Amino acid sequence: MKEFDMAQKSNRVRTMRIYRRFYNMIERDEKRIEVRVAYPSMRNIRAGDVINVSCDRIVTRVASYATFKEMMDSEDPTKINPHKSAVEQLDEIRQIFPPHKERIGVLVFEFLPLREVQR
Repeated sequence: MKEFDMAQKSNRVRTMRIYRRFYNMIERDEKRIEVRVAYPSMRNIRAGDVINVSCDRIVTRVASYATFKEMMDSEDPTKINPHKSAVEQLDEIRQIFPPHKERIGVLVFEFLPLREVQR
């Protein structure tokens, strides 16, 4: 992965609510990608923004997809959930976000622990 340029870091800090099981993976540095529906508030997040999930992460990449399937076909599933297959993850994501939410669009935020870019 391309190294993140600290010049891109913004002063914006966003708080994101995360299910406990996913938060635990983020805290252990097992999960580096968060998947969200493309709500207007989510569309404003850019690389360089800090995401606070009680353990600060800096967004290094934002990608947009039409569907969860397209996203799962393009992203590394081990960065989303290293404990489940892509098929299992797709099922789980669809349980969290029903079809009418998926039609809004899909965003992924790739991130690093903030401490890794503050060196």
